[in-house]
Amino acid sequence: MRKHRILYAFLLLLPAVLSLAALAGADNADGGASRVRAAIVNDDQIATTADGTQIPGGRQIIAELTKDPAPAGASLTWEVVSAQSAQSGLDDGAYQAVVTIPADFSQGLASVIEGESTAAPVVTVRTGNGADARAGAINEALVRAAGTQFGGTLTIAYISRAMTGLSQVSDSLSAAADGARKVADGQGEAMSGAAQLASAAGQLDSGLGQLASGAGQLDSGAHQLSANTAAASAGAGQLASGTAQLEGGLGALDSGANDLSGGAARLDAGITAYVQGAGALDANGQTLASGAQSLAGSIDSYIAGVAGVHAGIGQIRGQLGQFDTSGLAGMQTQLQGAAAGAGTLAEGASQIEGLVGACQAGSAEACAGITAAAQQLNQGAAGLRSQLESGASQVGGAAAQLGGGLAQLDGGLEQLSSGMDAGLVGSSADQLSAGAHALAEGVGQMASGLSALNSASPALSDASARVAQGSTALSGAAASASSASTSLSAGAAELASGTGQLAAGAEDLSGATGVLAAGSSELAQGGGRMSGAAAQLGQGLGQLQSGADSLADQLGAAAQQVPSYTQDQADESARAIGAPVGVDASGQAADAQALWAPTVVALVAWVGALVGVVGAGALSSRSIDSPSSPAQLAWASLSKPLVVSVLAGGAVAGVLALAGVVPTHPLGAVVVATGVFAAFTVVNQALIGVFGRNGGLIASGAGALAQITTLSAVAPPDSLGGAFGALRPIMPLSAADTVMRWAVLGVGSPTRASWALALWTGASLLVVVAAIAKRRRTSLAELRVEAAVA
Repeated sequence: MRKHRILYAFLLLLPAVLSLAALAGADNADGGASRVRAAIVNDDQIATTADGTQIPGGRQIIAELTKDPAPAGASLTWEVVSAQSAQSGLDDGAYQAVVTIPADFSQGLASVIEGESTAAPVVTVRTGNGADARAGAINEALVRAAGTQFGGTLTIAYISRAMTGLSQVSDSLSAAADGARKVADGQGEAMSGAAQLASAAGQLDSGLGQLASGAGQLDSGAHQLSANTAAASAGAGQLASGTAQLEGGLGALDSGANDLSGGAARLDAGITAYVQGAGALDANGQTLASGAQSLAGSIDSYIAGVAGVHAGIGQIRGQLGQFDTSGLAGMQTQLQGAAAGAGTLAEGASQIEGLVGACQAGSAEACAGITAAAQQLNQGAAGLRSQLESGASQVGGAAAQLGGGLAQLDGGLEQLSSGMDAGLVGSSADQLSAGAHALAEGVGQMASGLSALNSASPALSDASARVAQGSTALSGAAASASSASTSLSAGAAELASGTGQLAAGAEDLSGATGVLAAGSSELAQGGGRMSGAAAQLGQGLGQLQSGADSLADQLGAAAQQVPSYTQDQADESARAIGAPVGVDASGQAADAQALWAPTVVALVAWVGALVGVVGAGALSSRSIDSPSSPAQLAWASLSKPLVVSVLAGGAVAGVLALAGVVPTHPLGAVVVATGVFAAFTVVNQALIGVFGRNGGLIASGAGALAQITTLSAVAPPDSLGGAFGALRPIMPLSAADTVMRWAVLGVGSPTRASWALALWTGASLLVVVAAIAKRRRTSLAELRVEAAVA
């Protein structure tokens, strides 16, 4: 029993020890002989520089990479594929790296060449999780290819741009020299103008000397002026005599002017009173004209009214002639008849009263009421009779009076109508109306004349005032003239004296002015020459200014043409020329332990499963002869090795962590390692079951050796061809390696490999069951032979 425990412990620890040893040795393994397969995705667009040169940077990089020898013994295989194919190959481990050339790669190169940018264009390198350290050769190859392909181009472009800038600087400096020459020429012209200005100043000095000489000549002319003014002094004496006579005449003129002023004042007062009366008369005339118009209208209305009254009187007389007074007499007769009826009514009421008395026997109260009513009726009838009789007498008297009055009214109306016919209607009325209108017209004309007179009054008043003012002014002027004549006489004497003095001064002035005129003429000429010289000086200075401006512009342009960089920009330009293409690497290459882990686990699982199956021992004859079925016997033979395999798989997963391998899928790594151990246990059990113990060992070893070349750590998956390349996906070791690569490195898909292992496990189980069934048949045959021999 103790031996079995030691055996199982050995079987459990053996795979772990082998795995640890293999992974430790893998850290120093040399993978230089293997090939690195990389994909290139070219998204670059051809760029064109300012001078029309096309730069296909992406194509040039690809051409340089494909002809570049492998560095440090590593074989680089480049494949130009699409972005989708590159991503798919990177995911399943077909490519260890993908190089992507961006769309603006050539444009970035053009910008560096033309000096528009100092940033080198960048290509992207993505490394798969299953790539080893040899993938670093890709970055080295890219940098070397970029330096070979573009280093010289960028250097030449940079030097050419620098030389072109220096040429432009030379041209600008030449232009600056021309401007400097213009400045020198302008300065020379300015000096010439200054010399001319000095000469003109000398001429001006000479003219001033001549001006001093002319002052003497002015003195001689003043003496001649004094002689000529002596005659003027004699004329001044005669002027004094004439002014005395003028003074006497102006005195008489002053007296007459005073008289004229008094008469003009009185005339002005009379005209003022006249103007006031004309105004009042004009106002009264307007009132009178208005009254005459009203009178004419009133007379017309009166005549129309009289005619209406005359016509009305005629109508009244006609109506009075038709009036009949005989009805009044009949009215009296009717009233008398009414009075008689009232008497009869009173008598009837008396009779009612007698009848009512007879009713008293029946109802005293009713009869009393009837009696009272009869009494009232009787009294009313008596009163009515009395009133009717009185009215009848009054109507009779009134009718007589009305008849007499109507007769008198008719006579009066006849007389009034005759009088109106004689004086108020007809031709008399027409004459009255015509006279009224003529009066109104005459009064209106008179009012118009008064208005015109009143309108002319202000002008007359103004004329009178101006006459008065003129006479007053004339009087004052005469007085002033008289006074002035006295002053004039005295002034004439003074004039005679002054003319003598004027003659002396004029003599001096006459001589000096001639000389002064001559000197002034020469001074003007000198000033003209000085002006011309100053103009030339201005032109020269203008040219000097223009040349200075041109010099400044050209020097400024030259300064702009000279490249100017900061220290950082200069460093960036140098780096861009030294490394024309940048590499942006993404992804992290796996270390040697991680790369070897899938292969080590697969090999250790195969060896460990084989040792476990052999150590557990084959089925004994007793077991074969037991009544159990072959399937039950197969499970009985595999149960212990499977338990050991599961434990060994967990131990190997722990060894991975101990060796520093961090699986991409930690739980998946444990499950896969356990499953691989179990699958390989069943496979090796099938080999021993078919070929026996020794034959099974040989078959298992030969199978392992045949499959070693299909493992990823030995040869990349894409490097196999022929039969091995075709059989690799279905080989148990390569399938286990693929599944472990997914669990440890995250590369590829475990689906197909898992199905392959499952098929190998199922097929091996069937083989084990078949082998047990075959051995059972063999044992029965041997027993029959032994029984027959016995």
